[in-house]
Amino acid sequence: MTLAETQAELARLFTMRAARGQQAPDGLTSEIERFAKGLIAKRRLDVAKWLPLTAKVLGPALGAQLREALAEPPPGARADALALVARLQTAREPPWIGELAAYEGEFLRAWAPQARLALRFYRWPVPRIAERLAAGEAVIDDAPSPTLALWARPPGGWLRHWWWAYGGQARSV
Repeated sequence: MTLAETQAELARLFTMRAARGQQAPDGLTSEIERFAKGLIAKRRLDVAKWLPLTAKVLGPALGAQLREALAEPPPGARADALALVARLQTAREPPWIGELAAYEGEFLRAWAPQARLALRFYRWPVPRIAERLAAGEAVIDDAPSPTLALWARPPGGWLRHWWWAYGGQARSV
């Protein structure tokens, strides 16, 4: 077994509860469980760095949502964050959490070094919700409002982002 294969198997063993139950060596179960909890906590912190507003809204539920989103050994924090974004698309509480996660996920994709152009439609005013959350304000009175968001990065250039909410003016971030 190569080093990469060994590392992948250990990551699977330490982070996937079903794998630990099947293959835990005698006498090491509690040590493996402790190490696994540490790895999962690290992954949760990494995802919270990539999706800070989504993590803020989910609060303590972030850990449970993340565990359900992670089906494979860790390919990296960015992939974990995008897996959580995909998982939250069907979440219902608050009603805009799936779109907020998708909005932050689009920034995550847009920060990649290659050129990018993305145009997304949201049912909720997620850029406005994101601004309120970042300012530490409560988001309790927002109603659905069609919103269009655009991300543009020319080859070797800076990321630019604009959004338009129904009944409002264009905003650049």
